[in-house]
This record gives sequence, structure tokens and C-alpha cells, in this order.
Amino acid sequence: MPGDLYLTPAELCGLTGYKTRPGVSKWLERNSWPHAGCGKDGWPRVLRQYHDDRMMGLAPARKKAAPEPAWSVT
Repeated sequence: MPGDLYLTPAELCGLTGYKTRPGVSKWLERNSWPHAGCGKDGWPRVLRQYHDDRMMGLAPARKKAAPEPAWSVT
């Protein structure tokens, strides 16, 4: 529902193009979308306000963290 705090599973599928929870989660990670774990239904939680702001260009994309150095490789 548009009045909800979080995007619905159908909206997440529409945003990502994936129809499964793991697919949606991977897309969110790969595209640096902040999300809160999973709800009782197992779907990731994305704030509707962040979605709306990002779609309008008001919220910048989050930068990906630099990968950890491979200290074990010598």
C-alpha cells in the first residue's frame, strides 16, 4: 500500500525485476540500496521515503565499500 512505511514485495519486484526474495536482496546489495534485513515474511525492507527520494534524484546512491585487502596472499 502506498501509505506504508516500506515497499511491498510487489513493489520490490517491480523495482528490481526479480521475483524471488534472494534475487531482490542481491539486487539491492549490488545496486547499493540500503535495506533493513527481512521482515516476518522474509522480504527485505526498503523505506518508501528513500525509494521516492532516490527516484526523484534527491537521495544519492550509496557508495560501495572498498573490498577488504587479501592479507593472506603473500
